[in-house]
Amino acid sequence: MSDPTELELAATVVGYASRLVGTTEQVHELLLALPADNDALQVIGLVRAEQADASSWTSELETVPSPYRQPSSDGILCRFVKPTHTVTLRTQCSERTQSAMRLLSEASAYQCAGLHSVPRLSQPQVLGRSDQAASPLSKLGPCPAVDTTRLPAAAILERAVFVKDSKHGRCVRKFLLVQTNKSMQHGFSPFALFSTDYSPGRAEPLKTSLSVAGSRERAEEQVAAWRDANIKRGWESA
Repeated sequence: MSDPTELELAATVVGYASRLVGTTEQVHELLLALPADNDALQVIGLVRAEQADASSWTSELETVPSPYRQPSSDGILCRFVKPTHTVTLRTQCSERTQSAMRLLSEASAYQCAGLHSVPRLSQPQVLGRSDQAASPLSKLGPCPAVDTTRLPAAAILERAVFVKDSKHGRCVRKFLLVQTNKSMQHGFSPFALFSTDYSPGRAEPLKTSLSVAGSRERAEEQVAAWRDANIKRGWESA
């Protein structure tokens, strides 16, 4: 295996994850992609945004729907945005690969175009905005497609919704436990727990989280821990 090679390229922002700093929402991580065949955008990874001075971009990035879900390093689901911003990315790239989603941008929304193998980024840094067109995917090296036609569908193991009335309105908390039925070699954990927490009187009304587990036992422990932490007096099953 060859040593990592340092690259500098222009990448398109297709999503972001944010954090609350005081009462201000700030961009924490950027989900980046490169142009691929048939006008698709190949996701290449999440990169911290501090060095890009992207903290105030939330007012500039226009969110769009996407059926694909990408968790941040904090487990918060990314928001997908129109591919209007480009950044300069410095990274090391080697022969090691990862499976990542390819997206089609159609009618102000994204559609999934399947998983593909892309070189794994190492020590990526976003240096700032770029006024250049996004670099072609080929700059990262060969990217053979992953066959997704034989991957089995996921199964919902458990779901629950809880509500509680407050002076600001109805609060909602819910979780969804999924068995992916897919192999780790394709980038999937065996189990995933999604949860949402909506409180209309909070500075950030909607919070989401995603955690993964390698076994059914561990997944059920996560569900139990979520119930203990979130469902207390006043919460009722909906």
